[in-house]
Amino acid sequence: MHYGDKPPTETEVSPVTLNAKPVAVKPVEQVYTWEDEQGQIHYGDRAPEDQTAEAVDMDSKSMSTIRQTEFRAGERELLRQLEGRSP
Repeated sequence: MHYGDKPPTETEVSPVTLNAKPVAVKPVEQVYTWEDEQGQIHYGDRAPEDQTAEAVDMDSKSMSTIRQTEFRAGERELLRQLEGRSP
């Protein structure tokens, strides 16, 4: 997996087919979070009966979303490379 803004040089770039089916999402009135015995953090629309859960403040600034307006230079280069390939 590649996370930088430059295309990887040590591996060949390969296109990936995605399954882009629409997904229905049901809104919930409250979201809860809790930690299990292994230290894993969980989120759900109902607090589990056997765990202590906290209600998530959905209006909190910590719930903000970072929006990307354009691709980074490395991402643009990868797209150009992929668009130039034939399937």
